Amino acid sequence: MTILLNEGGDIYSLIEDKSLAEQTLFDDVKVMYAAAVSTTNISVNNLMKYLHMDIYKPVKEKLLAEVDTLLAFDAWDSEGSQINYDALRDSCSYEKVQENFDYTMMCFRESLRIEPPVAFTTSL
Repeated sequence: MTILLNEGGDIYSLIEDKSLAEQTLFDDVKVMYAAAVSTTNISVNNLMKYLHMDIYKPVKEKLLAEVDTLLAFDAWDSEGSQINYDALRDSCSYEKVQENFDYTMMCFRESLRIEPPVAFTTSL
């Protein structure tokens, strides 16, 4: 950690071969990106898995009712062929999802509690 906090230096500047340093940085970014995408995919997949189990039918109905209430607009244009991106983007902004989709967020949190995408972590 102290290496990262040195004046203007970073861990990659310690690698003498600059092309190797750039490749190492690029490889590290790819790993972090893949890890983030994978955990998000697993989280959404787990929630969908639970919602399709018969035991969670009341949860699914309540979740769909919340979505239908909060997305109460015609998602398709007048020709019925193209999604209404403006209304969808406005209704599903990060802030509005955090503020309004209470039950949806509770479902995600509960699915993460039941089956976390990463089983354990280690600290340095």
